[in-house]
Amino acid sequence: MTTKCKSATARMVRSTRVLLLLACGLGAMASSSAAQPSDDAPWFGVTMPPVFEPHVPPVIVGDRGVAPAVVPPGEEAFRALTGDALRADLGAIVQFSRTSREQRELGSGQLWGRITGFPSGHDTVSWAARQFEDADIDDVRRQPFYQTDGSEFWLPLSWEMRLVGDPVFGAGTQDLVLTTAMPLAPSEVPPEGLVAPLVHVGFGAAAELAQIDVRGKVAVLHVTPQGHLVFERGAARADALRTGGGRRDQRDRSARERAGARL
Repeated sequence: MTTKCKSATARMVRSTRVLLLLACGLGAMASSSAAQPSDDAPWFGVTMPPVFEPHVPPVIVGDRGVAPAVVPPGEEAFRALTGDALRADLGAIVQFSRTSREQRELGSGQLWGRITGFPSGHDTVSWAARQFEDADIDDVRRQPFYQTDGSEFWLPLSWEMRLVGDPVFGAGTQDLVLTTAMPLAPSEVPPEGLVAPLVHVGFGAAAELAQIDVRGKVAVLHVTPQGHLVFERGAARADALRTGGGRRDQRDRSARERAGARL
């Protein structure tokens, strides 16, 4: 597996972390085991994860539409909270994120949104303040806050996570770029990237790590997706991996276990 990641920090960090924490679409590959993989097909016949498509719902929405709102009798004249009005406001808020992406507010444009401390965040706050002012709220204030001197923050500017193909993984196996991969802070990778074999560590429990050598490898940690997936990193277990948890000896691996990754 190979990984490349350019990042920006407010100042140089004191130590470099070896373990790259990524939230990516590996689950799509693992969940496809029921499809009867074949050793003769590319990547053992496992279904590949979908390509990342911005602004496309990741779930099946359906065509039933939205249930109409039930308005109490006598309140039909109040239109401020109708679906059309709320959708217009939602569109205005989301547009700040779209503009951030279109103008490549951060790095290569892979990361965008309404980001505090950047124009997208400032414009969103200004828009919200105007809505209060238009509603005749008199005391509307924009309260700035300042970051402590000497503090730092980390943002990824561009990245790529690639599974390196090899004929031993099935005839016709080609490199696979995981376009849904997302580096999480702080992930320090040298400019030339990292190349290392994959090792699955399950849930990262102590009993599992006692049997696995993770030195010099990309550890794949099983995480159950939640609504706040980007923060679901199992920080304590990931840190144990980074500091060298796991076995120090290593036995022979099959072709499947030799799968490599480029970071």
